[in-house]
Amino acid sequence: MNIKSATVDFVLSAGPACRPAYHTQKLGMRMFASPCDWMIVHSLEDWIHILEYEAEDMFQKSYIDEDKQYVVDERNGMISMHHFNCDQSLDSQIPSFSWKMKKRAINTANAISQSKSVGIVMNRIIRAEELVAFAERLCSLFTRTSFHILNVKDTPQQGVSVSYEAEGERYVIQEVSFNDEHPLGGKNLKMIYSGWATYRCGVRCFDRSFVYLRVLSKIINLCSVLQLLKVKLIR
Repeated sequence: MNIKSATVDFVLSAGPACRPAYHTQKLGMRMFASPCDWMIVHSLEDWIHILEYEAEDMFQKSYIDEDKQYVVDERNGMISMHHFNCDQSLDSQIPSFSWKMKKRAINTANAISQSKSVGIVMNRIIRAEELVAFAERLCSLFTRTSFHILNVKDTPQQGVSVSYEAEGERYVIQEVSFNDEHPLGGKNLKMIYSGWATYRCGVRCFDRSFVYLRVLSKIINLCSVLQLLKVKLIR
């Protein structure tokens, strides 16, 4: 196994469920919340759409499943198990949810735009062409940022191997394959994530020494709130 290390300003998770967000948070790699961190069943196209359009249509048409376990977005089938109380009406919860997701989308997009290099982790069973299309779409949307994309693909094989690599002008894609089932999968993820990325300030991701980065994320978050307030005042 020979995973290329990446020097990044921060790391984002890109699903398709909350496993990447959970493990990056557990390892101290997750600086701030992005809209899809805790969502289930979303495509890479949805991930980019939400950032590009500031989550404006996220769960605007949705329903609670029959067993009241989760909420489904009618537009794309995305599932939320953590953001709604299924014993209350959705109409009463959508406004606050929309505000939160819009703030997260603006925060994330602003952070990407202001960064030199961003790491993105996911664990998707998808074709290589889809990873390349995702990387190229990111580069067209954020024209001054480079991207290091790491996809973990679950396979029955023993051991860890790099199953796919690709490079573009401003992106590097690596796909790592191994048995990602609990508990072995969590141990492998810890080893791969912590050995893959170094933050630009020189802090190893696994060290959890993020005082500077945490302050920076709070400043970015505050700018997002002020931008939202400005839009409301103009309207």
